[in-house]
Amino acid sequence: MVKSHRWSSALAGASAASQCEALRLGHTVRALVRSQARAQGLPRKAEVVVGDLARPETLAAAVDGIDAVAFTHGSDGQQGSGRTVDYGAVRNVLEALNGRPARIAFSRPPSA
Repeated sequence: MVKSHRWSSALAGASAASQCEALRLGHTVRALVRSQARAQGLPRKAEVVVGDLARPETLAAAVDGIDAVAFTHGSDGQQGSGRTVDYGAVRNVLEALNGRPARIAFSRPPSA
């Protein structure tokens, strides 16, 4: 029997496609966006939570009750953004999980 996972997905590039696929497979999807406007184009069945991966205090609602996280975010290439956005986001989400177990998946959008 396959358990239905609640994914919390950090958005960038290919994330809407990732969410559509997760929904198609029967998973519950929670999408993290920096503003409600960024939720346009996401699947209607995705639960939207406003927050920012670089601001740990905004992540509690995104990780509440989840058992998996799919990171699809990426930095903009600015100097120092990799540490803050790419690695910092993962650290911030793990800290927000506060020791609760969760499956972690990484997926980078294709480079232009």
